[in-house]
Amino acid sequence: MPPAGYPAFLQYLQSGRVRKVQPVVKQICGQSACFIASYHHAKACEFYKVRPKKGEPSPEKTKIEYCQYDDAHKDYVFTNQWVDFLTDELKRPGRYDQIMNVGRTKKRAEALSSS
Repeated sequence: MPPAGYPAFLQYLQSGRVRKVQPVVKQICGQSACFIASYHHAKACEFYKVRPKKGEPSPEKTKIEYCQYDDAHKDYVFTNQWVDFLTDELKRPGRYDQIMNVGRTKKRAEALSSS
């Protein structure tokens, strides 16, 4: 049993219940390149508000059941619960397109208004 105050993400890491992005993506899509970690997974995180966007001032504000910020490495780790949730969500008709279009309407509107 970890000592009191032991960071939650370390408990998850040691239990094998969290993973870096690349293994998450490989489990969701198999060996195909249908879902690229650096782009598609980031879009899914934004769509479901799992973690803050890159550069936000409080990277630790995550949905802890899905994602935890690793301050020592300045990156995120993801739970098996996130893998299961995202895998199920991507099976829903139209969900992939919704995820990929997150933020596009707002950006397009901003671009049109500044013209």
